[in-house]
Amino acid sequence: MVYLRANGVVLNIELCGKGEPVLLISDIGEDLTYWSFQTGNFGRLHFLMRLDNRGSGWSDCPAEGWSIQAMARDMICTMDLVGVERAHVVGMGLGGMIALEMALQRPGRVGGLVLASSSARATVQQREVYGTLAMSARSGLDDAAISRSMVPWLYSAWFLENDRWREFVIRARASGYRGTSWAGFSAQFDAMLRFDVRERLPEIAAPTLVVSGGEDRLTPPSCSGELVSGIPDARRADLKAGHQLQVELPRSFNQAVLGFLAEVEGSPVPDLGDGMPMPCGGRFGL
Repeated sequence: MVYLRANGVVLNIELCGKGEPVLLISDIGEDLTYWSFQTGNFGRLHFLMRLDNRGSGWSDCPAEGWSIQAMARDMICTMDLVGVERAHVVGMGLGGMIALEMALQRPGRVGGLVLASSSARATVQQREVYGTLAMSARSGLDDAAISRSMVPWLYSAWFLENDRWREFVIRARASGYRGTSWAGFSAQFDAMLRFDVRERLPEIAAPTLVVSGGEDRLTPPSCSGELVSGIPDARRADLKAGHQLQVELPRSFNQAVLGFLAEVEGSPVPDLGDGMPMPCGGRFGL
């Protein structure tokens, strides 16, 4: 665990691995442990940077200055402090919005761009579900109840049919919510609501992969279609998963993303084998 003051905000960051740099940016209200299933595979091939966004995990939650643009500057400043000039950027949900803004603000700093379960603006479903979640938290609803209500929105029906996995992700998210700054969640949500880059998608110059969950109820596949249609030469990978596809189908997700990044670099496509990636630490490593 390393703390860096980037763009005036203290951020928690974890670094590992060697190779071409990759920056993983988390979804709304989530800390860096939600990338636990990616750390091993990615860290064997790349210099990996995972961090808690402002308002999440162990990072600061400033009282003002919230926008997707500011969060993108957080990432650029973090890269500066770590000594990384250019990185592949992988964003999940809100993290995909931040990644898009990075590619628009500082195109020379982004190598390959991966947008997972993301969109060019907040969806109707996100507005309703995240708004209700924020109100539930403010009303004092306990973490376990919040987790149980959110899980059906985040994971596919087939995944939740498995009792063991369903209870596992409910407990994991409840654990995460106990450490959540709900002020930070609300500020991230407000930033999402003000973000809309649909008209600017043709400006994206980075090689782009859009990863979509076919059963994503929060960010429907049509959002991925909009990204692919708007971003020049963007490619798409569809997984049979819900919003949290990097947790539901980690091997398929890792293979799709790492294969794409290898092609961007002109390197051989890695073979990750048939086994499920083992989570590295955090609540998903329990």
